[in-house]
Amino acid sequence: MKYLAGILAFAAYSVIMLFLAPQGSLLPGELASSMTYPVAGKPDSLSVPDSLSTSLSANRLPYSANSLSNVCRYTIDARFLPEGKKLEIKQAITWKNITAYPTREVYFHIYPNAYKNGSIFLNDHKIPPQSETGLIIDSFTINSTPKMLCYVNTDIIKQSDSTVAKVILDSPLAPGDSVHFYFKYHYSVPLAYGRFGQSVDEAFTFFAQWFIKPGVFENGKWVCSPFMPYAEFYADFSTFNVNITAP
Repeated sequence: MKYLAGILAFAAYSVIMLFLAPQGSLLPGELASSMTYPVAGKPDSLSVPDSLSTSLSANRLPYSANSLSNVCRYTIDARFLPEGKKLEIKQAITWKNITAYPTREVYFHIYPNAYKNGSIFLNDHKIPPQSETGLIIDSFTINSTPKMLCYVNTDIIKQSDSTVAKVILDSPLAPGDSVHFYFKYHYSVPLAYGRFGQSVDEAFTFFAQWFIKPGVFENGKWVCSPFMPYAEFYADFSTFNVNITAP
């Protein structure tokens, strides 16, 4: 048996651990350095049922199993390529505004970018080049229209950090309405640092917080903190349909 692949967790911390035998060589990680990404491409078809009631409270719908699961719906197709030490992802997100406030923008967590020198997560600690990686967006669309993401600073001002991005919508998203996002992206698998990358002996590869995730919209404002070294994660409950291809 050449490979043994095992998924240990995909839940609160969205963790995937893949065990594989040594093969392939480490490719230099291509780092996303631009503050904005011009993108193009047509998304795969995605049909998401919409069963969320549109009656709104002062801020959010009454908390229930139905409303909480329908804030955000993910369809993710992830392919791990051990020969090239690379992860390729196609991801569709349907996000519903369950608040009483409209929003003209949507914020996203880009957690893999924490493993780049200059990030808030590294806290001025320098990691070797083989442990750096960064998420490269190949295409991004909103309701099938190509759009552009822009990296922003939220809680902490550090221009070299790129773990939070936002997009401006063509028109405000009203309470009860939904918007459909489609991403195609990839990143190289680095030498492990923290909970991300391949072990020194190449016995296993570990991915934590590996996919793009919207922030939380509440009280008319977005809560989308950068990836910080001493903080927990905050996100809406969501519905996931995930396909993972690994050796």
